[in-house]
Amino acid sequence: MKILIANYEFPPYGGGASKVSYELARTLVASGHEVHVLTSRFGDVPKVESIDGITVHRVWSWRKGVHDCGLRGAFTYLLSALPRLRHILNTESIDVVHYFFGLPTGLLSLYSNNIRGVPYIISLRGSDVPLYDLDSRKLVFMHWLTRPISRHIWRRASKVIAVSGGLRELATASIPGIDVDVIYNGVDVVGSSNTASSKRDDSCLRLLCVSRLIPRKGVADLLRALSTTPDIEFELTLAGTGPSFDTLRDLAQTLGIADKLNMVGYCAPDQVREHYVKSDIFILPTHSDAFANVILEAMSTALPVIVCDVGGVAEMVIDGETGLLVAPGQPMLLAAAIRDLAADESRRLKFGCAGQRRVQEHFTWSRNAEQHVAAYKSAMKSLSIPAAEELN
Repeated sequence: MKILIANYEFPPYGGGASKVSYELARTLVASGHEVHVLTSRFGDVPKVESIDGITVHRVWSWRKGVHDCGLRGAFTYLLSALPRLRHILNTESIDVVHYFFGLPTGLLSLYSNNIRGVPYIISLRGSDVPLYDLDSRKLVFMHWLTRPISRHIWRRASKVIAVSGGLRELATASIPGIDVDVIYNGVDVVGSSNTASSKRDDSCLRLLCVSRLIPRKGVADLLRALSTTPDIEFELTLAGTGPSFDTLRDLAQTLGIADKLNMVGYCAPDQVREHYVKSDIFILPTHSDAFANVILEAMSTALPVIVCDVGGVAEMVIDGETGLLVAPGQPMLLAAAIRDLAADESRRLKFGCAGQRRVQEHFTWSRNAEQHVAAYKSAMKSLSIPAAEELN
């Protein structure tokens, strides 16, 4: 098949959805499909380039930064993407278009489908679902304003796909009458197990949090929790960037744990993997998340996890078997979970091994790609477009 993936974020820019769109495209190409990606351009990267066999088309957008698109960047991407979309559909026999995010990216379907008649699927990622983040007044207002457009885009799609069952529930509650399927993200599985603590002579507990530094991720809760654990010798590595960077650094100073905090900023994927392997416990205290892929990444390295029970997290982590789930926004509960695992290395190793097995069985990129191929076939059939006899 010839597949066009549209996402305003694609490596090296963006967050979780950026990586997912790349991994899906890479796996599809490896399976014999031709994949084009329509994404945004930032800095001096080429307008068109080939990455791992993927033809990447980059158009201008007025982004806030490398890892922060913002509403301005997303909607300027749409303006630039429309003429390039027209060009791609004129020059390539695209079978199906895959839009990451119902809004804003899905707005391009008004041309590709309504005018050109090309079938499309929508991947809901979280922020594009009206009931996802009720704490953001700006987002709530934008969803109220654009709800009729979202309803039109979702209903015209051949498939609407959520990244977790939790997000599917929010989506169907937001816009009733829409059938939503679930396709989980994947992760690269690392063969070796994490045994960081057993290889060290010191007793310092290495904690790791990988996250965008924004209030919704709850990192401040983690700092407050750790400030109540003077009985534990620990070091927290915080990998990630965002507008809360300085605020979190100042909070750590106020709480008296600045000397135990290592804020490393943005890390490339290989650097993040090194942090996973060197750590004892991964912690993500997020207040809301559709499906945080960093949890799967940590589990894939046999790292035990402590995470908040929100969104699709419980679909990844089995409480008491692969990690511990705690209620969001509760620093004292978070501290209790940290004490629990800090005191029991054998339990940490047991959780880590069970988590790695779970990832191998349920959350791989090959499984993710197979499910998307089935969705593409269904989309093509929905417009009576004959699919190939054999689809990898």
